[in-house]
Amino acid sequence: MEKGFQLGDFTVFQDSKTGRVGISDCDGNIIVPAEFNTKEEIGQPYELLVLGEIENVPIDEREELLVEDLGIETVRVCDNCGKVMHEGYTLGGEHACCDECAIALYKDKDGNVYPNAEELFQTDLDENDEECYWTSWEG
Repeated sequence: MEKGFQLGDFTVFQDSKTGRVGISDCDGNIIVPAEFNTKEEIGQPYELLVLGEIENVPIDEREELLVEDLGIETVRVCDNCGKVMHEGYTLGGEHACCDECAIALYKDKDGNVYPNAEELFQTDLDENDEECYWTSWEG
């Protein structure tokens, strides 16, 4: 499994009707709407997502920067690997991009993953659908 941000996860797209540009992820989900004349006008979201400068931001600061500071409500950041994602798991107050990262979030106070973390994760998915579920974030 690839961890963290990968160049190519995000790209600039052009709206065929307006000619304006925005940012989408590799699955075609719109992350930043096509409201700009050039990629340079997109500014910091372009630099962070398309050029990969998000890698220079500590994992625990990425979501606040993208969602709160820049207002990009269509993404979250995996609390395990730091990947910027359009869909993933919500686990209480944490987010994970895949099963592997979700399981890795089941840790004791010293940061050690519980030996039965996979079982705990599956139980939460099966029985705790208000706190543990797969979702996509939309603006």
